[in-house]
Amino acid sequence: MKDKLLQDLLLNINTIDNVEFKEQAKNKSDKWLINQFQNVLEKKLSSFNSFNQKLEFINGLLSNEEKFTEFTNKNKTKNNINCNLSLNELVVSFKDFIEEEFLNANKVLIISPFISSFMVNKLRNWLTNNKNLKVKIITTTFDGSSRFLSLETLVYLEKDFKERIEIRIENSFKNNGSRIHMKAYCFLREGGFSNLYIGSNNFTRTGIMIGNEYSIKISEFREKEIFNNFILEFNQLWKQELIDINNYEVVNKMILSQIFIDEINREKEKEQTEIINNLSNKKNKLELFNYQKDVIEVINQREKKGINKHLIVMATGTGKTITIAKYFEELFYKTSKPLKILFLAHQKEILEQGISTFEKVIPGFKNQVCEFYDQKSKIEDLKLKNYIFATFQSLLKNLNFIQNYNFDLVILDEVHHIEAKSYQKVFDLVSSNTKTLIGLTATPQRTEGIDINKYFNYEYAYELSLYNALSNDLLAPFDYYFIQDKTVDLTGIDLNKIEKLSEILSSEQRNKFVLENIKKMIGINNRDTSTVLFCSSIEHANKLKKFLCENNLRCETLTSENNRIERENIIKKFKNKEINYLCVRDILNEGVDVPNIDRIVFLRPTNSLLIYLQQLGRGLRKTPDKKLQIYDFVNNVDLYVNKQYDPFLLYKAFRKETNIKISELINNNFKIGSFLPAGSELYIDYLTRNDLIEKIRKYESNKKIDNIILEYSKELSYENYKKMFIENQIRNNFTPFKIYSKGKTFIKSNFDFAKVLSRMSINNNKQIISRWTKIVKTKEINLNNLEDKLFMANFCNNKITMNNKEFEKNLLKYWEFIKTRTTVFEELLYLFQFKIESETLIDNDIENYELLSIEYLKDMYVTYDQIYVLLNNGIEKNEFKKNSSVQGIFKASESKYVISASSLTQEKEHKHANYFSDKNKELIWESPDSWKYEDKEKIDLILNKYYVFYQSQETVELFDETIRKYIGNVKSIELRESITNNKENKKEKIRYKFKIS
Repeated sequence: MKDKLLQDLLLNINTIDNVEFKEQAKNKSDKWLINQFQNVLEKKLSSFNSFNQKLEFINGLLSNEEKFTEFTNKNKTKNNINCNLSLNELVVSFKDFIEEEFLNANKVLIISPFISSFMVNKLRNWLTNNKNLKVKIITTTFDGSSRFLSLETLVYLEKDFKERIEIRIENSFKNNGSRIHMKAYCFLREGGFSNLYIGSNNFTRTGIMIGNEYSIKISEFREKEIFNNFILEFNQLWKQELIDINNYEVVNKMILSQIFIDEINREKEKEQTEIINNLSNKKNKLELFNYQKDVIEVINQREKKGINKHLIVMATGTGKTITIAKYFEELFYKTSKPLKILFLAHQKEILEQGISTFEKVIPGFKNQVCEFYDQKSKIEDLKLKNYIFATFQSLLKNLNFIQNYNFDLVILDEVHHIEAKSYQKVFDLVSSNTKTLIGLTATPQRTEGIDINKYFNYEYAYELSLYNALSNDLLAPFDYYFIQDKTVDLTGIDLNKIEKLSEILSSEQRNKFVLENIKKMIGINNRDTSTVLFCSSIEHANKLKKFLCENNLRCETLTSENNRIERENIIKKFKNKEINYLCVRDILNEGVDVPNIDRIVFLRPTNSLLIYLQQLGRGLRKTPDKKLQIYDFVNNVDLYVNKQYDPFLLYKAFRKETNIKISELINNNFKIGSFLPAGSELYIDYLTRNDLIEKIRKYESNKKIDNIILEYSKELSYENYKKMFIENQIRNNFTPFKIYSKGKTFIKSNFDFAKVLSRMSINNNKQIISRWTKIVKTKEINLNNLEDKLFMANFCNNKITMNNKEFEKNLLKYWEFIKTRTTVFEELLYLFQFKIESETLIDNDIENYELLSIEYLKDMYVTYDQIYVLLNNGIEKNEFKKNSSVQGIFKASESKYVISASSLTQEKEHKHANYFSDKNKELIWESPDSWKYEDKEKIDLILNKYYVFYQSQETVELFDETIRKYIGNVKSIELRESITNNKENKKEKIRYKFKIS
């Protein structure tokens, strides 16, 4: 049987005599021979256990110059591209590869018959974030509909990236019997490690992101010949009779043909949908999802335990109302007597939606409803009906009537509004008059930090967060695009001043910018979209609607000015896609169910997480193959005027944990997308990202330092001390020095020692901090050691020693007093441990502290008092001496001089221009004004040592103007020249160039 197998093997010496039919292999290619050797090599390598054994075997076959090491050449890139660049492999999930490939390629060649606007938007983002990227695309019009080829968005993509993208189109409207049907993606980069993907993936969301598609990744390193053949084939195809996307006359005709075909397809789909809906309505059986059944089970179990208040938290779009309607259905068929229910909400739209939902569950339900809102019913009607649907406002006016009215079930929809005092009156009354009370909300925690669970025994009966709903595929995933909006200036504008805000946000320039982005991201002729634009006011919505209609978009407004019939008609047309764009003002925040919304546009900044979540929720209702597109127009909100404005509500809205830690964003390099649920992605260009980061910094800076310290110091521990600084490092000036220098301390009772702690906090020498740690732990100090003197000097020259002058004259006595302050020692240990763990410190590896001198401490930050100690004159014979000299040069002790230089003094009164070059170790230093060029030289390097302490922008930003860095000693004078004194009527002084050692 083996003789009949198809084989293509080079025979080895041991088996050649056993094979009857054989032929010479002299004409075989090098590639064929490599494959034969690879077959043997793979078998041999599989017999070894470790990588080193395999490497040793391979090196045994090579010359010394060719031998491999165990290291790879790993070039650093902005993105972590797949590590197997040299291997071919089967790709099951293209989405795991594609973004990294685009961001690390120099050139991309694409062949894809289908291209959707969804992927065009992604490509736009990749081109923005990879400035070196160039792309060539070959595609086809296929059946002529825009859903398979988003021609409009491709046209605008080419206009925006003209020098970097080329597109050719096969016109299938003129079918010649031959069509492009292959799919290929070739990512070219220098160095011989390009990748080619060939398979079934179209450049669509289904083809790339969610579909079950196979493709083969072919490595240029592994298959150079195949790679070159593909590029040759691509270039030949490129030269065929394809339409260049720059041929606007032909392309515009193709777009018009698409519009015509799309309208025909929509009419067909409309008929099919009506037939399906009619069949579905005849069945009249609504089935719940398992999680919705769980809600009902939880309520039943709690009722059995005697608990009658149930707060149900379910993300917008997960079916809160239908779940409770089914719960009522269960009660309805269990109970023999008629049930009395009260359904309360703050908006009539929510009540109308609720009645419609209950009617679907129990046919005929609405005939028994008393609609007690909008003047539909009189007070007398309440007695005649068992089912009351009312607004809080209508009941508030008639509290006396319902005071003795007992209900079997009270449902409070969007119950987070209960925090309003007027609503609480209604709540207090109905909650005492009902057998079962159910509160429904998607947002139990309001922006101001209030949690309404306090009205429900401080617990949630059931909770399904937005994050978990998305993670469990209960809602539609989304792509979130930040669009930098420079058309409006909100400097000095209070977001609560709606009239002024609306005027700015509805300008003609702004409307043009919105339209331009619709053209780029959606397509102006796209009749298959259902897009909601959230506006700042009714006036804003009306102006934008008028502008978009004038530009041939099918658009309508939906605001509180529309009556019920108008609203129903508009929403019906929107669902049927007779209207593609809805300009709304809050009316869609709650209570309106439009599952087919596929795009949301945020055109107004909001202070409210609650409103933000509700607006997002309008688009998250799940339908087959849906992925919501969100466009957030980022404005320059003035954070000094709007101190409560949170520039990153998105992060809080979709974060898995409710306890937001800004530090997580920092540690993750502000990759906000990594915190989103699986399947949802965020796109933000570099400049917009930096702008948002700065906004977050300002937002965090608005928090009071005292409140932050109080929050973390509720439980005193090193862990909380460390968390306080790590989690708030995004805030400007939130460092140990900055906090202590403001007189704040982690342990409140240490406030008298804040100045001491601030001085300790500047030290950046690891050995000294380690020594100081030992002093604190043992409570033993040796004032003969330099580092011990530095430690003790930090306790001097403050209000404690000013109040007790004897302390500085008898430091050992002072030390006995200090040792009694255990909380100070506790905080010092926190500080030292934090510095060792979290800061970059100088490590001199000093073995003998007794031999320590200033020369070992280069680049250390110091105060003037510490300078005095370092030069042997600050602490002598158990006594502290304050340094009163802050001149540019002064004598610290015998033969030891201090040069205090600053790169910042040129802008100040004395206008000294000093500069230190760390690279060349040279200091440009101007003498005091009293020094004259013709006078005798005052710098004597033979008799004296000159220690240089330097102030720069770095030291001021890290600390303040009192701190200097020790940069070394003057080794030699390289230059001495005369310069004109900057002060009037003064003779010439001296400019030096010192070499620093």
